[in-house]
Amino acid sequence: MNDEVAATKLAQYHQERSKEARERLLTVLRQIEKELVQHGFYCSPGSPDHPRRLSLAEVQRRAGLGSSFLRNPRHHDLREIVQDWLLVQQRDFLTSKKLGQEKKRDKISFYEDALAKASSEAQAWLIEKNRLKNEVAELKKRLEIASGRTNVVTGNFDVNN
Repeated sequence: MNDEVAATKLAQYHQERSKEARERLLTVLRQIEKELVQHGFYCSPGSPDHPRRLSLAEVQRRAGLGSSFLRNPRHHDLREIVQDWLLVQQRDFLTSKKLGQEKKRDKISFYEDALAKASSEAQAWLIEKNRLKNEVAELKKRLEIASGRTNVVTGNFDVNN
């Protein structure tokens, strides 16, 4: 009887530890996502100047778990979640400092190029606008000359109507 009680308590203890470890691991994933958004690449939590490689082992280390935790058959579902998460992070975010800095330069150069293009287009529109204004003014002058119009009103007007 004591063996059954001890076995039950031991099983509950292991379930509780497993649950806590899973929660820690999922919390670490959320923290890393925030850091990736903040810094643009993965780095040491206390020092953004020290980039680190984002991997399964790094996630387990940050969660305070041993390297064999996710190799345990009881945690294969969690391992698949973490591996999928890592793939998404590598696809959607830059996980290294070098790539993050290059992408940042790419973003800035993209906007610089877009601004230069917009400026040149705006300049071309202003030139075209001025050309059209001049053309309209010239056509008005020609129309006045062709119609013989001056500031004097001409024509027969019946005052009684």
